[in-house]
Formats: sequence, C-alpha cells, structure tokens
Amino acid sequence: MSNSLQPTKHFVQVPMPNWMFDTAKALAKDKAIDFKALLEAFIDSYIESKKGYDQEKDRYVIFYASPANSKPRSIWLSQNHYKKVEAFAQKHTSRINRVVFSACLDGLIANHCVSI
Repeated sequence: MSNSLQPTKHFVQVPMPNWMFDTAKALAKDKAIDFKALLEAFIDSYIESKKGYDQEKDRYVIFYASPANSKPRSIWLSQNHYKKVEAFAQKHTSRINRVVFSACLDGLIANHCVSI
C-alpha cells in the first residue's frame, strides 16, 4: 500500500460505562480540546508511566477491566497512537481496547475527575 493510501486514523471499540465516558467528554470540553486529543494525551501519559516495567523483576502492568454493563464506544485514534497502543498491548499480552480503557481511567484519576 502506498503512503497516500494508508489510513491516517484507526477505529477502536472500547467498552466503557456511561459515567466514565460522560466524565471524559466533560473534561475534554472543560479543557477546550476534542475527545480524541484528550484520549491520545491519556494514552501518551499512561504508556510513558509504564515504560520499563518489563525490564524490572516482579513488576507488571495491570490493566483495568470495564464493568460488564459497559457500552461499546467507537473511538478514533491517529495511526501513530494506534500503533503505539498496539505495540504496548502486544508487549504486555493485552488487548488494544483494554489499554485504551486503562489509559482513560488512569487519566481521569490523574485529573481528579474520579477516584478509586
């Protein structure tokens, strides 16, 4: 495939409860950025914070799981972020949507929007 035909963004289906989705949308609005930009910032921060875990003995990345009643959310990521999430998921034996969910929840916690 030539460079001009490669997709510039990728679709990801992420199960997410209403409260989490609504909180992330509200935070994006408060910060005056679009939802995709907020999630990509959360992804960058999440992956950076877990950098090197696989190099340390007895240190593991534990991913959050969405509740059973979560609705699937359609999320677009840039090609760069999709590849970054895909590589991280493969490295830590997880799924792309689990990484995105964990990054979003971690970002909401870091922004004092939710606590666990």
